[in-house]
Amino acid sequence: MIDGANTSIIQFEPPHPKRRFSEAEPQRYGGLSLVMRTMTSVKPFIEQIHQRAPGGEGAFQRLAELNQQIAVKGLYPWLEVDYSRLLFSQGGLPGGLLPNVFPNKSELHFTWGGIAGRGAEDNDRVFVLVYCEPLNHWLYSLDCAERKDCEFKLGLEAFRDEFVHAWMGFISADGKRISNVSYCGEILML
Repeated sequence: MIDGANTSIIQFEPPHPKRRFSEAEPQRYGGLSLVMRTMTSVKPFIEQIHQRAPGGEGAFQRLAELNQQIAVKGLYPWLEVDYSRLLFSQGGLPGGLLPNVFPNKSELHFTWGGIAGRGAEDNDRVFVLVYCEPLNHWLYSLDCAERKDCEFKLGLEAFRDEFVHAWMGFISADGKRISNVSYCGEILML
């Protein structure tokens, strides 16, 4: 498990100081800046899960630009991230059936349907990401379980009494195929 604090701040700077913006530019640049700040702490994770997959080079930048289009809501300067729409992986490997997560004491209990087939294998590895917005802190893990296990528990004592966002996805045993990440919801840690 890797513990990452989101400490990088990327500020929006105009492309040229004397140039006036079109009406769309602050929205676009502001949205991309917001997404980059949100995703920077998980960049090593994104690069790791995509490194052996076809088209894996440049995955972080590609996903940041895609997230700027689909996961930013509001109008500049009142922009915010819709966490349910964020993508951290994108690929052709089937995801889990009905992915779910619920709190259990100071743990998150992830569950999914683990039926192999349609290109999925029992030994596909499960990865999870958890973000605590009030603490501005990410936790992620690549080798949580295998698809056939159908469940995984992640201890989160540090996030007790806080709301967290959770995602999960799958990567093939050889690392060459990856699923789209699934948003599991916002959960209050008990």
